[in-house]
Amino acid sequence: MSKNLYYNYPIKFAILHDLCRINNIKSIYIFIDLLSITRGFYNKSTILYEINNYLETKKLPTFMIDELRSFLNNIYNNLKQYSPKFIIFYDHGICSQNRSVCNGYKKRSMMTDIDDHEIDLMKYIRSYYLSKLQEIFVKPKISTVIDLEEYESDLVPHLILSNNMIDTNDNTLCIILSSDKDLLQTCYLGNIVQCVNRYDEKNKQYVINIYNNENAIGYFHKSFERGLIDSRYIPLILSLAGDKSDNIDGIKGVGYAKAYNLIVKHKLPNDIGPGTILPEIISEYRDLIIRNLDLIDFNRQIKRLTPLVVDSVKMKLTNL
Repeated sequence: MSKNLYYNYPIKFAILHDLCRINNIKSIYIFIDLLSITRGFYNKSTILYEINNYLETKKLPTFMIDELRSFLNNIYNNLKQYSPKFIIFYDHGICSQNRSVCNGYKKRSMMTDIDDHEIDLMKYIRSYYLSKLQEIFVKPKISTVIDLEEYESDLVPHLILSNNMIDTNDNTLCIILSSDKDLLQTCYLGNIVQCVNRYDEKNKQYVINIYNNENAIGYFHKSFERGLIDSRYIPLILSLAGDKSDNIDGIKGVGYAKAYNLIVKHKLPNDIGPGTILPEIISEYRDLIIRNLDLIDFNRQIKRLTPLVVDSVKMKLTNL
């Protein structure tokens, strides 16, 4: 198996060091969206490789664990002057809580040509990996692993930071490693940046972009005007335009750029409810927009968390 089959997420350490120097940063928290930075859970060829390897050797694989350890060590060694602490989060791809709002949420069809026996093996191998994550990467004062079970894992950084579950201040930088665009809405909470690995069609290569509250809208509209709207509007942009990666339909004919233009032109609030005054051009889509916000806006999702889930996250953070 080729190196970095699971982890191919280059980090721009020089830029991060510059950010830390300019902002007098003393400590760093690194949030790692495991299923976003790895290809080992949803990549079909990888899963088939793991299955064949297991059938031939009868040994459970360690590729993902070994590469994750190497990946984290590399980050730690490059940023060790800031005593980095890692918060690794993932979900099981079930998201049953959000599917109670929309049945088609995050349903993927990529495994349809794998037979039932292979699917059972895939689940077994994946379950083994996830148990190993909890066993190996929960380390006092260094790292913890969070699983929200039936809830959407993307909201983990937002839940932690919006509820002050970790000790942060003006001298703390929080770095989110994820290519999922919905996590960008968390950038408004403070000294937060998200490193997004995107494929550059023009140059045929993956590149890292670093976003914060001021430039996060640039993910959706390259010609956006700074200062008009910030990362708090990202749920609304996605609610108007939809999010194909999560199987969320938006308004027909509205893409990211048009959604941005609608928000700016009509001075829409970032949160829309039954009584919000909407321009005629989108008024008939009120129910769709509200439903999508329920699926995308982390503040709304957090309100649906049970106290037991919130307490379990707090418990996981006590060792940091």
